[in-house]
Amino acid sequence: MTKYITKHTRSFDAIDEDGNAHTLHCYQEMIDAGTFDNPNATIPGLMEIETDDGRKVNHKGKGEYEIVQTGQILRTSDPDAP
Repeated sequence: MTKYITKHTRSFDAIDEDGNAHTLHCYQEMIDAGTFDNPNATIPGLMEIETDDGRKVNHKGKGEYEIVQTGQILRTSDPDAP
């Protein structure tokens, strides 16, 4: 049976069209890929992005995001943002 562990990988700030700041959090599924030689091995799976208040966010492209529930576009210039 494959096990998944969700891990917080990073946070960054993004700005909406009205100039309001939002903190976005990235979570990555880590899939158990252990072997006899390396029983703790994992491989990265799907990544999800959420706002501070738990709203789901779609990744539109480098530095551009959309809050699913509202359609609001967020942008960031953070070089470490996906």
